Amino acid sequence: MRKETSIHIDDKTALKVMREEGLLRRTGGRGKYRPSMSQVGKPSPNLLARNFKAEDPTTRLTTYVAEFKVVGTKPCLSRVADPYNDEVVAYSVPGHRA
Repeated sequence: MRKETSIHIDDKTALKVMREEGLLRRTGGRGKYRPSMSQVGKPSPNLLARNFKAEDPTTRLTTYVAEFKVVGTKPCLSRVADPYNDEVVAYSVPGHRA
């Protein structure tokens, strides 16, 4: 239409007019994933209350899971740490062979 009439119409203006006239088709997936929608049981109590300091070794242990891409695969790194001295107690990369 732009080339035929040589009239410049901004993209946003064209989209607005198409929306008003009902000429746009909805595209996309099912919408944003909300984990609260699939929650089955009760949430666990917040025992740490974001207080990650520990007075003695191994009284509190924290975990962290990270996923990253490596040549077409997505391995996960899972670690368990002691907040008393920030020491990594254990770690695991499932499916990884050293």
